[in-house]
Amino acid sequence: MLKGHGFQLEHWQQSSSEAIFRRLIMSSMACVLVWKLYNDSSKEAVNLKTLLVKLSGRLTKRTKPITHPALLAGLWVFMQINEVLNTYSLDEMNTYRELGRQYFGLDV
Repeated sequence: MLKGHGFQLEHWQQSSSEAIFRRLIMSSMACVLVWKLYNDSSKEAVNLKTLLVKLSGRLTKRTKPITHPALLAGLWVFMQINEVLNTYSLDEMNTYRELGRQYFGLDV
């Protein structure tokens, strides 16, 4: 799971054993959280799983619309979004949205 399903182990650039250990601990924690969410069938959990799969950009089968790798990848994006929302104000975000429209010609 660590190699190609969200953690991109092959791209880690840590050079010390301590850095690799910290990365493995964080990856393990994420796996436990995703496992817990995956096994929760409450309405809130289903909604969060659906959001994370959409954020992941992963294609899933109709027979299995939610997968562990998609949840891990979506969790990564979700954490990045939360960091942005905690860093920038709504006015700043709207300014960046306008810049996106100017540069990309899209309603981003």
